[in-house]
Amino acid sequence: MFELFQLADLQDTALFVARIALAAVFLFHGDQKLHYWKMHHNAKLSIAWLALWRTLAVVEILSGIGMLIGAFTKIAALCIMAVMLGALYFKIKVWKKGFSGDNGWEFDLVLFTSAFLIFIMGAGIYSIDWNVFGI
Repeated sequence: MFELFQLADLQDTALFVARIALAAVFLFHGDQKLHYWKMHHNAKLSIAWLALWRTLAVVEILSGIGMLIGAFTKIAALCIMAVMLGALYFKIKVWKKGFSGDNGWEFDLVLFTSAFLIFIMGAGIYSIDWNVFGI
């Protein structure tokens, strides 16, 4: 059967596109949390929550950079998976949100699954991981 191209030949391109999409989301959301570094705890924001938001800012930005340039991608994917598991836990168990609408957890699930895919498949050939470390 004649085929113009095999879709499997686009695997590295698909991984690159997925990495860039995850990078965009996590760089944006990490940047939104940077203001917590200027804040102090108060009656509405405990020390524990402040520490969590500050940690998330750093983890999300570093993971986004890792995804963007394809360096330490599996570590970045694991960090993203951990962040998204936390988000899923809070949305499902603590805040009792539904799957979609009203801050539902469908987008969090997609982000977790995308990071899981990259963790399993690797960064692909369009990455520092591949071209420098051979992974």
